[in-house]
Amino acid sequence: MRIYEKTPQKKLSIRPGRELIERIPDATVSVLIFSAFALTALAPLLVSVKALSYMQPRFFAGDEINRYVIDLLYTYDFDVFMHKTIFPIVCFLAVVAYVLAFCKNRKKGIAIDRSTFLAPAPILFVLLSIWVVCNVFLINGITYYTTEGALPNHENLSLYLEYYLCFFMMGLFVKEPKWKHRVFLLFISVSLVLVPLAVFLHQKVYTKDAILCVYSNSNYYGIVLNVVIGLCAAMLAGATRRKWKGFFAAALLVNTAVLYFNNTLGAWVGAFFACLFSVVALRIRDGKFNLRSLLAIGLFLGGLIVCGFVDAAFISGKNNFAKNCISLFRDILNIWTDPDSSSANHAGSGRWAIWKYYLSLVKEHPWSGVGLDGIRALDIGQEIGQKRPHNEYLQYAAFLGIPGVLLYFSACLSVYIRAIRYRRHLDNLTLAALTAAFGYLVRAFFGNTVYNTTPYLHILLGLGYVNKAIPRPE
Repeated sequence: MRIYEKTPQKKLSIRPGRELIERIPDATVSVLIFSAFALTALAPLLVSVKALSYMQPRFFAGDEINRYVIDLLYTYDFDVFMHKTIFPIVCFLAVVAYVLAFCKNRKKGIAIDRSTFLAPAPILFVLLSIWVVCNVFLINGITYYTTEGALPNHENLSLYLEYYLCFFMMGLFVKEPKWKHRVFLLFISVSLVLVPLAVFLHQKVYTKDAILCVYSNSNYYGIVLNVVIGLCAAMLAGATRRKWKGFFAAALLVNTAVLYFNNTLGAWVGAFFACLFSVVALRIRDGKFNLRSLLAIGLFLGGLIVCGFVDAAFISGKNNFAKNCISLFRDILNIWTDPDSSSANHAGSGRWAIWKYYLSLVKEHPWSGVGLDGIRALDIGQEIGQKRPHNEYLQYAAFLGIPGVLLYFSACLSVYIRAIRYRRHLDNLTLAALTAAFGYLVRAFFGNTVYNTTPYLHILLGLGYVNKAIPRPE
């Protein structure tokens, strides 16, 4: 009698797609997210290649035709490049990264846990996204400005959603310190590469204006400098190697010098408070003052003072630092003395009058707002001459009503409340993100959201979201 052995049959996999995903390296999610952030940061350089390629030899002699070409490219092509190329790629990378991260469900590198994603800030940003959609489709209606956006800010419905659901949410997935370090190094390095380009364009094109680099407005370039200075200050305070200390100190000084000649007071205030935030946050976390954080704020203020003296003695004959400090003090005094006076209305380059008008608009439409860039759609605001309030919080209140601004402010605030609550888990890189974002949020009192600068805020808020599952390295 022959005994036949039963040949074991190979088990068929019931989840071939899952097995394929498991073979993908864990770092892939971080690489995808870093690529999205890198494209956003590198966009000014990429569009500059195209702009400079259009210049004719006569440009170097100051030909006005070339100024027209540069103006056109940096206002129109930058806009189109971001909306038609960069933002769609960022959305695609975000979707792929989310699918991979949730399917792999591993903590190393991507750290997906309920304590992160079912926490106040992500939930509030999701609720804000829902409110924006409802405001557009159910309350104020679809207009040209909700689908296309209005120049120069050019923010449509999809971009607002991308701020919250792509840039912020992707930042939550980046937990390994090396990837945060790479993102910050990229931001700082791009700012340093833009410096000679900014000086070149200022000398050859925008000779009578403040330095604005490749941006269509000096305020927008000021936002980027504000963010980078905050990063440099925090990174200098947390650096352990001598080469990094020197690099961040030098980058802080260079960007401070450029910010002086950019002459954007709101960015000066934001950068100062970012440096101050670094000092206070490290004092709270460590129980003692960090000397390098004090050095950072000294370098920033010292840089502005020295540039003021150099400017007055050798360049323009005037000291913008002293002039702006005196102007700020005078504006505050005028507002305090008589907020309805003509002098007060001219405070902050006319911002006080603009803010009063938009506050009245919020009172007229407290719950619904007027919709995204609804001032243009309703064709109102001619008496003030401004279609945006030069204050991001007023912008949210005017466009999306009180519910919109409350959701936005609460989402940003909850990121910092979480950092205080879990300060034992607050590492230097996460603190650097919070520092730079804080500088932006202070500057937001004096400016509007813009398609090529606002992504920085949401990236930094995501990177600054403390993950309590990961202990702070000693």
